[in-house]
Amino acid sequence: MFMGKFYESEKDVRPECVCYFCLPAGEVGRLAAGVIDIEPGGRSYSCRHSAWRQVYFIIEGKGKLVINARDEYEVEKDMVVEIPYDAEHKLVADPSGPLRYIYVSDYSRPLLKTKHEAAAEHDTVEAECEEDLRRGKSMWIEPPPPMPEGAS
Repeated sequence: MFMGKFYESEKDVRPECVCYFCLPAGEVGRLAAGVIDIEPGGRSYSCRHSAWRQVYFIIEGKGKLVINARDEYEVEKDMVVEIPYDAEHKLVADPSGPLRYIYVSDYSRPLLKTKHEAAAEHDTVEAECEEDLRRGKSMWIEPPPPMPEGAS
């Protein structure tokens, strides 16, 4: 079991942002996670990676996600953003306030580069989980909540 506090983690202080490495790679399976604080009008460093997938959870503020130095997307609090595979990316905070987000990196192998590959893998894992439940190898401690109306 791993537990830690965001702001007591190892950190990388940059001119316009601070990155807190809250969940180091390898600590919990094939995941890594951290918190990035960007000052008003500041930006994260631009980066690109093909060895892992990444998702951002915007928890404060608003700004722009810049992909491949040309495509810009508005982001704001309460959004989840998938970073496209092998795309250069950075976040730019709006001048009106700071931008804070949590990143989650998935180092799973094989690396699932497309939504089709990810959906196929999910179907396989879901079938294995259902089989484990059926055989009694795993169980729900409490019933799962009902699915939202219209969800499949």
